[in-house]
Order: sequence, then C-alpha cells, then structure tokens
Amino acid sequence: MAIDLKLLSTKLIHMRESHDLSVNDVSSRTGIPLQRVAGFESAELEPNGDEVLIISDLYSCDYKYFISNEKFASIDKADQLFRMLGNSVSPEDKLSISQFLMLCENEHMLSSLLSLGSGGMPALPSHIAHDKFYKRQGQHAAMHFRKSMALNDLAIVPDVYSLVRDLGVHIFRRKLSNSNVSGIFLNHPEIGLCILVNYEDDVFRQRFTVMHELGHAVFDSDLEYVISGNASKWSTDKLREIRADNFAATFLCPSVMVERIPDPARWSSEKVVDFASRLRVSASALAIALENNGLIDERTTEFIKSVRIPAELKLDPELEGLESPARERKLRMLELGLSSTYVKLSIDCYYHNLISIGCLADMLLVDQSELADIAELYKFRL
Repeated sequence: MAIDLKLLSTKLIHMRESHDLSVNDVSSRTGIPLQRVAGFESAELEPNGDEVLIISDLYSCDYKYFISNEKFASIDKADQLFRMLGNSVSPEDKLSISQFLMLCENEHMLSSLLSLGSGGMPALPSHIAHDKFYKRQGQHAAMHFRKSMALNDLAIVPDVYSLVRDLGVHIFRRKLSNSNVSGIFLNHPEIGLCILVNYEDDVFRQRFTVMHELGHAVFDSDLEYVISGNASKWSTDKLREIRADNFAATFLCPSVMVERIPDPARWSSEKVVDFASRLRVSASALAIALENNGLIDERTTEFIKSVRIPAELKLDPELEGLESPARERKLRMLELGLSSTYVKLSIDCYYHNLISIGCLADMLLVDQSELADIAELYKFRL
C-alpha cells in the first residue's frame, strides 16, 4: 500500500513539534541523515520500513500511526498533556511521558494475552461518595480502602505499588527533570486508569504520590487527566488536591496509628526521622497526618515538614535485598519505568509462546543482545 506522503509529513511535523524537538534533534536521536528527515517532512521523500520503525521508537508510538488514517488514543492523550504542561517540561520529559503511555498499553496487552483479571476499585459507601466536605471525604475513603484490602489500622504497607496494581491500575515510574511534576493520573479510554510517578523524587515522596494519584483515580475519574506537583498550577480545583492529599496521608498513616505516636508536639529532629522512617513516609506526610488528628499545632507542623530524612533510610521495595551489580541493573530498569511486575508479565507471555523473543526485547526496551542480562537478573532462561 502506497504511503500518503502529505499525511505522513503532517504527522511527522506534529509529533516533532509536540515533543519540542528540532529536525536536527530527530536526526541525531535516530541516526537518520538530516536531509532525509527534512525530506520526509516536506513530503519529498518516502521513508523505508526501518526508518518508520526507528521514528516510531523515538516517539514510543505504534508505527501504524504514521502509515494509516487510524486514530490512536495514547497519541491524543499525550497531545492533551503536552498542551497543558506547555513549556514547563523538557523534550526529554515529553518523550518519557510518551513512553509511559506506551508501557501502559503494553501492560494492558500482555495482561489480555494471559487472560488476567483487571482487579477493581472498592465501591464507596453513599455517605462517603456524596460527602461535600472534601478533606473528610478523602480521609474516610482512605480508611474504607484499607478495610476493603484487609489492612488493620496499624499495618504499614511496604509496597504500595503492588497494592494499587492489584486494583487494576497501571503504575509506572519514570524520571522527569521537572521537580514540580510529582505525578500524573489519567483515565485512558481504552486501557483504564494509569498513574505516572516521577522517579526523580525521593522514595518516600513517590509512595505519597502513588496514593495521592489513587485518590484522584477514586474521585476524579470523570476527568481525563490530573497533573500533580509542587506548583499545583495545573490544578483547576484546589479542593480536589486537598482531598487527594488527605486520602494519601490517611492511607499511609491512619488515625489509630498516628494517635499511638508519643508526644509529637515535643519532637526533636531525630524523633521526626525515627518515626517517618518507621512509617515509610516523608516528614511532610507525617506532619499532615499529625495535624489532621489534632496532635500538633501549626508551628510544629512547619517544623516537622522542614526535617529531611536521610536517603539511606528510604527503602525502595523493588530494590530491597539486592546487592551490586544486580541492584545497579535493576535501578537502571526502574529509571526506564520497568517495574518487576511489568518485566515478569512480559517474561510470562514469552514463556507461554504468546510473544516472540523480538517482541520481548521490545517490551523491555532493549536490544535482543541485552536480554541475557535481564534473564540473569530475573533468573529465567531464554
């Protein structure tokens, strides 16, 4: 089938500009000569099959987008996010967001191949669902979720990622250079609820972000997406952010647990570090929970929030127990968004002959030659 060069040109220009890249950038990142990239965009040259695949890899999109009239929901979602974010994120961050969307679609496809159930959110009782007091609504919903998940009031959850994935939510962590973006929630029309967590943030903040975005998933699934961060400049409704914050703080630090903490009004910095590291929460999240329960005043709240927890006390559940060099290899994979859950899902599909070894490499964002290292790390045979 002949490619419509005019349509292809329009799509190539749109993708490049939406990712804030120049023609030179595309050439240097793909290895395709500058004259050919320019020729594709002017509709004077037709790319060969390999070049279409290479360009598709750059933007983490299905190659069929460039050679057909088919619409792709993830590309539309990326466009919406990029318009909202504007120039506040770098081209690298936009490429990371595109790859996040691709990973969500991959995970959905792999789960479908294995006929895995998608889980589901616990239904909220009417008195919580219709509560007009947003702060209380977030707190009560968090306690309802803990109860639905059979967590007692004193249970600390080491791995919030697995817990939320069991609800059928796609979660991926990717490094974003813009520290103002801590997380993104979006309701994908084809694959459901998706959460992106900024892996550049410290481990405890990432835990809070996951639960904050889950709060948006619980209450704000009518929205196509929510961008969360320090600046909050993307939020059109501050009450939604307050509700999500209180959902996260209460889920991680329930009232019964917090009320057993001795004399927080007289804490030293060392005490803040001790209890925050035990509960696996940031000082800020701990302060919110203590203040919500009337255990500290505003001045103490600000003091606790100002305390920094040493990095060595912040344990990532996907890295615990690993020694070098396995730890470094897994760390690099996590930076690309490749969680153990996603990797094992890909391997299971390969073992069941549902995907080829080439497709396995594509799923894991590596060349086939690099699969041996991953096989050693996850103890499977190619």
